[in-house]
Amino acid sequence: MKKNVKLIIVLFLCVNSYGQQKFNFDKNGLTDFLVLKIESKNQKKLYLKTINWIKETYKNPDEVINSKIENEKIFIEGISRTALSIGGGSALDAKYSIEIAFKEGKIKFNPTKLEYYTKEYGWNNIFTGVNAKRYYKRKGNARSIYEKLVTDIPNVFNNLSKDLEDYILGKKKKEEDW
Repeated sequence: MKKNVKLIIVLFLCVNSYGQQKFNFDKNGLTDFLVLKIESKNQKKLYLKTINWIKETYKNPDEVINSKIENEKIFIEGISRTALSIGGGSALDAKYSIEIAFKEGKIKFNPTKLEYYTKEYGWNNIFTGVNAKRYYKRKGNARSIYEKLVTDIPNVFNNLSKDLEDYILGKKKKEEDW
């Protein structure tokens, strides 16, 4: 009986993690990428809607788009103001790079870089891959100075991917009250 319960729990966790639509961050780093399934739109429409999202979301959209391959990929670099916290200090700006790729009914949202800014040292890399273990103790708990940071990191990308998905699905309405 105990073996059956354990098997059911393991299967549940596997199914849940396979169908996840959020970034996670742990001692192994950040989830590699998310696939947003938007089956009602074809590849070209997803690409064009993402371009429009960038234009409406960012103050200087032409500076945010590093490069693009028409109807296939967009590479962006943006800044989230006061998005990260280290220690008990004030919130820090986060600069990120994301590769957004398109297929029929799907968007691959792939963060490639994350940095934080300090006046003393400028932009500093945040380790989101295998070196993320430096933010954790041996037992797996976050080091006290990084407790807030390890939750802030996935939030940066979860908020952006959710905002993009909502925009494409029409859940994010433009302000027309002018």
